[in-house]
Amino acid sequence: MSTLDGAADIQLRSPPGTPLTVVRMHHDQLASWGLQPQDLMDSLSTAYAGTTVGRYFADQRAYDITVILAPSERRSPDTLRELPLKTADRTLLKLGQVAEIQQTGGRYNILHQNAQRVQTVSCSVQGRDPASFLAELKQRVFQEMRFPPEIYPEFTGSAVEQGTARRELMVQALLAGPACCC
Repeated sequence: MSTLDGAADIQLRSPPGTPLTVVRMHHDQLASWGLQPQDLMDSLSTAYAGTTVGRYFADQRAYDITVILAPSERRSPDTLRELPLKTADRTLLKLGQVAEIQQTGGRYNILHQNAQRVQTVSCSVQGRDPASFLAELKQRVFQEMRFPPEIYPEFTGSAVEQGTARRELMVQALLAGPACCC
């Protein structure tokens, strides 16, 4: 798509190989410290989504005080291993003591449509007619790519919708044409 004239802002949704952090709890170690899996999940939720822990009032306005890991810290499995967990007797543990943490390649989001996986590639068309861009794209895809039987390309967007609307308009115009009376 990037080699076609007029293609701009090309985006691949859910690119393969997006880093994924996997946390595997060691349930026996959690239990030995008196922790429940939910305790670990609450700490991870705070680290990644944040938890409001209070309010600060200034100049007749209230500001939430939220605890969250810095974005750079959330990307590192080593930092995540150091995430503190507090036991019922107020002992501080590190997440790495009760869970295995590793970064793997995977997909951030697997899209589905009609019970099938979907991978979307989109772009804006600039300085060119969308219909001619789509025609060239289809031609190139079918010439240069081979698909197994269970995988097929589907083209959507404004050019497809314009073509459908144009055909429907022509059919409606033919049906609404004047009747010949003699």
